[in-house]
Amino acid sequence: MKKLLVLILMVSCIFLSLTGCGGDKKETPEEAVTNALSAVKNLDKENISKYFGTDNVFNEDEKEQQDEEFTEEYTKLFVEKLTFKILSSDIDGENATVKTEITNIDAMKALQKYLEEAFTEALSSAFQQNELTDEELEKKSEEKYIEILKRDDIGMATTTVDIKLTENGDSWKLNLDEELQNAILGGLIKAEQSVQEGFSE
Repeated sequence: MKKLLVLILMVSCIFLSLTGCGGDKKETPEEAVTNALSAVKNLDKENISKYFGTDNVFNEDEKEQQDEEFTEEYTKLFVEKLTFKILSSDIDGENATVKTEITNIDAMKALQKYLEEAFTEALSSAFQQNELTDEELEKKSEEKYIEILKRDDIGMATTTVDIKLTENGDSWKLNLDEELQNAILGGLIKAEQSVQEGFSE
């Protein structure tokens, strides 16, 4: 009888191995990074929150004063072009590091182009004495930035980043530090910092 039970259990285990005999399979750090960045690309807020601890990956606080249409189109452009490649991973107890290559719109080039063209247009409007309200000026600026982001000549920027993870039950949580956020946004954070430093000099 005991031999029969053992045989039944062995057969059952083999049969269930397709779904993982003995419980759910623990997610690897590489799988967590893949799932997290895929969630960003798909704007899956539930899984973004699961892996990052927040669904605010795109600096939403800074865009609160911008209209909803601009925010939606801006975000859509960045997630559409986002790609990534896992290069390596290392686990150290409850912590892990996954070296990842992240590619997106070249935000530095786009911002430089925007500032050049916005300055030229501002001078032209001044000479023509074509005064715009603050709302009109903001709307025009947003439209110009979106138009530049859509250009093929802007190109792409690739950043290699060491993504830090912490074990979280059967999964992993990613540390959304400035380096990772900057890579996801195609270098936008460093581009904005560079511009601010230029104005402060």
